[in-house]
Amino acid sequence: MKNRSLIALILTLALLGGCSYRVTGKTSNPEPSTAPGTSSATPPAIDTQTEPGLSEEELLHRVLVSFRYEQKQYTHETDNALLLDYSCVTPEVTLPGLEQQEKAIRAVLEKRAELFQKGSGKEGDILNNGVEAALAAARADYERQEEKDGLSYSLSRCVRVMRSDASVLSFVYNDYSYSAGAHGNAAVTGLTFDVESGQELRFSDLSEDSAALADLCMQEIRAQAAERAELLYENYDEYLPTLLNDGNWYFTERALVFVASPYAIAPYAAGVIEFPVSYKKLSGILHERYQRPVKAIVQGGMNIGWPAEMDFGSQEPLQELRLDDLSPFLLWAEHTVYNVRLTSVSYLDYSGSFQEKRELLYASRMDDGEFWRVSADIPDVIPNLLLSWQLPDGTIQRCLITMSGMDGSLRLVDPNSLGMIQPGELRADQIWYGYLWDLNGDEMPESLLLSEEGGICRLAVSRDGVESAVSTGFVPAPSCFVADVDGDGFFEILLCGEDAAGKSKIAVWRYDQNLSSVAFTVDGEKKDTLAGTILGADGDGLIVSGQVDILGSYTGSRPFGGGPGGTLAPLAGSAWDLSGNERYITASTDLAFAGEDGSSGRLCAGTRLRVTGYDGAVVRFETDGGIRGSLAVSRKDDGSLLVDGKTVAAAFDGIA
Repeated sequence: MKNRSLIALILTLALLGGCSYRVTGKTSNPEPSTAPGTSSATPPAIDTQTEPGLSEEELLHRVLVSFRYEQKQYTHETDNALLLDYSCVTPEVTLPGLEQQEKAIRAVLEKRAELFQKGSGKEGDILNNGVEAALAAARADYERQEEKDGLSYSLSRCVRVMRSDASVLSFVYNDYSYSAGAHGNAAVTGLTFDVESGQELRFSDLSEDSAALADLCMQEIRAQAAERAELLYENYDEYLPTLLNDGNWYFTERALVFVASPYAIAPYAAGVIEFPVSYKKLSGILHERYQRPVKAIVQGGMNIGWPAEMDFGSQEPLQELRLDDLSPFLLWAEHTVYNVRLTSVSYLDYSGSFQEKRELLYASRMDDGEFWRVSADIPDVIPNLLLSWQLPDGTIQRCLITMSGMDGSLRLVDPNSLGMIQPGELRADQIWYGYLWDLNGDEMPESLLLSEEGGICRLAVSRDGVESAVSTGFVPAPSCFVADVDGDGFFEILLCGEDAAGKSKIAVWRYDQNLSSVAFTVDGEKKDTLAGTILGADGDGLIVSGQVDILGSYTGSRPFGGGPGGTLAPLAGSAWDLSGNERYITASTDLAFAGEDGSSGRLCAGTRLRVTGYDGAVVRFETDGGIRGSLAVSRKDDGSLLVDGKTVAAAFDGIA
């Protein structure tokens, strides 16, 4: 387990030096930058002739969002025991030049915040009671306890901007309540506005032919639901049309997404279930103005520094944020960037990673030289703020904000440069505590946790308090790997260990709002699990060690990667490597073989050979005289093996 002194040393070494740095494009190697208005010995070459400018829509509109955070802890009147922990995040929207639209949107957002605090009053709404009712229930529950263990209720809300441009402003609300049950209750709600009018969008507003849009979306939803039907209630199809109801959908950069909260169409363990419908599929039906706009192709970046080091003249900041009563620093754009976010983060000592806690500032776009002014504590050891932005090609950049303990200079540092544990490098003694990664490529981190439940390992992935979990069938504690072994850009979760019968096996899952099992395809046979262990797993593939029953039983290894139908399968052209086998067997009859050089020949009866490989079609061998080649094998209908058309018993001595 990493300790804080080691992390401090890593960060101190990373932050030495005097210049501020920026990170642009896909590189993680920072390059020196100068403040706007100053000169550089080697200025970057910018081909303005090949970079189209901003569209009129982009120049007219931008969306700025700050977040008001309210938190209060309610305690018992006599013994100060915590009864209710309440927190609520409320977006505060600014639309420069669109004051009436801004006023209308703010009114809706404030009404939402008030409703969350007071309660909706709707029967069946998991958050219908509000603070007053939750506090009364917590007090009554506490006073009924014989032993005052201080188990508190909670009520919390976090909000994230999912899409923001000249046409659409779309939020996702993640609400959570806990009232001393087996687990809390979670609800995910979408809220979307038309930026030009300032009005909340209804599903019926999204198309001139809302019936055709509904038919298309339901077709996509049903197709996606059928693929995960085993996770859903038997009568789930009856409830799918409710996903078109307002509040059950929102826009992202890629799709119109329909969302089902826990218990809507599946048990709680299935978590939040999302059904994205891409803009490409909605082309011609969705209003053109709600299609994702084309962004200017200008590869921008972000930079950081102290005001005394900058020269912005009389220009005012785009937004300001004061978290602490400290000297402010500046965050500014170099060329155009999109979806700029400042979020608070906390360091997870047990996993060597950073967890995003909540959004603090958001801008749909920042142009060259525009800046934020922020007053916040920047530790010189472990960062607590993260800045992210999006390039026109969709690439998202993330940088931790750090300060040098030597000279006080500010830096934007790639999180992956700080010695964090990377996918594929999990250790069995740590995974039991949990890790954070973006498992499904949606640019938001998920928490991965292994725990014990009834003597069996339980795998859970959660995000924003919503959990998807499975019982793995392994006894505690299996080894765990997280890696994109099939090269599709998404991580697989791989476990290997013993099942309840003491047999070694490998099982794999993927996460896309829910955990789904990944099967193996070996020699044309599809298997839910694979006998064996994992030697390694990373972006180059999965290396499996297992028993191979072929002319005897041998231990070997073989690389696996992406296979048919989303399964994992042996890499094309690979074979089980059995070269470590030292046991010789004896041919009892003449056998035709193929030499390594492509020649053909026959092994005489009495030839001693050892098996060195197997790929499902041939057995590779080496004789005690140094001849290397392969024997063709096939399977009969009953699964028994034939070698050169002969049964194993007829081809070799002492092998049944």
